Amino acid sequence: MSPPLSVSSLDERKLVSLVSEVTSSICGVAFSLASHVDPAPWLIATLPISGGRPITVGLVSDEAGCRALASGMLQCPPATLDRALIEDTIREILNMVAGQVKTAMSLDQALGLPRIISADKLDDRLRVPDKRVGMASGALALTLMIASGTY
Repeated sequence: MSPPLSVSSLDERKLVSLVSEVTSSICGVAFSLASHVDPAPWLIATLPISGGRPITVGLVSDEAGCRALASGMLQCPPATLDRALIEDTIREILNMVAGQVKTAMSLDQALGLPRIISADKLDDRLRVPDKRVGMASGALALTLMIASGTY
């Protein structure tokens, strides 16, 4: 295994590609880099990766984005989804994305459990993460955050 990469050295286009590998296969949505994108956080999902080089990976999207991703994954109309089902879906997407990030960084560490947090409970270190990547697919906006340490 190659030496682990630092969070700041991760290429934004590569990160968008990693997210799209997950979302295109399970939701039918592929993203493009959109640095100006910063969706209003309707849902924030975070997942710690503990170990020698601890990091936290997070996904943020607005309600329309979360509904679109969940709808694509579950293959049902967005209006039929309740918040609990959307949260479960976004946690599952985050789990797969975090696995991709872990592999890209060459980390030999275990994934933690994804959790949903409210914007007012967001740790300051995630408010200004080491890496923040905005991406879009049409009107759907998503932000990937990666911070050193586990929160």
